[in-house]
Amino acid sequence: MRLLTFIHEDAPRLGALIDGDRVVDLAAAHSARTGQSLAWGAMRDLIAAGPEALGELAADLSGIDLVAFSRPLAEVKLAAPVQPSKICAIGLNYLDHVLEGGRKPPERPLLFAKLPTSLVGPGDEITWEPALTDKVDYEAELAVVIGRTARHVKAADAYAYVFGYTCADDVSARLGSGKVTMIEYQSDWNSSAICRTSITSVTAIAMYCPGAGSYRR
Repeated sequence: MRLLTFIHEDAPRLGALIDGDRVVDLAAAHSARTGQSLAWGAMRDLIAAGPEALGELAADLSGIDLVAFSRPLAEVKLAAPVQPSKICAIGLNYLDHVLEGGRKPPERPLLFAKLPTSLVGPGDEITWEPALTDKVDYEAELAVVIGRTARHVKAADAYAYVFGYTCADDVSARLGSGKVTMIEYQSDWNSSAICRTSITSVTAIAMYCPGAGSYRR
């Protein structure tokens, strides 16, 4: 199931991508099948509701004719699929990128955070202060959406906490401020994180980075 958030009458709504190019309004589909309002108005509410909520949505998507409740993806304004409470990132986790900068691979993961206000949706404008930097870089990233509160989780149990995956772009100001972080870049201004179309459960993802103009794995 590929879940997304789209904008309808200036308000976010839950949707699902079907046939690769159509967006189903999940609230409308659920109401048509059950006669009731959808209990979850936002992706975070859906995630918090757990597996039973996904079962309800699966029934909505298979129990009725969806043509009347779907629109072409090209006609839909997408938002970031989820508004997270926090964004945790790992720096220097791609060997070629580490060596490109003349660094040595770190002995342990280098963690940093981005504020939720840095997140924008696909197609949204990326802006920054010219005084901050004239060197802006992009990176295609695999974003893991955590579905349960997690702390001190064993590696063997990690996937039980994953709700799904999406593709993201991390936009960075390289050496922009003169006050560098431990991994020598600043990447936490508004619109510095772009979350792509949908959240899905997958075994392999090819990530498209518009700045690069190609698919990156």
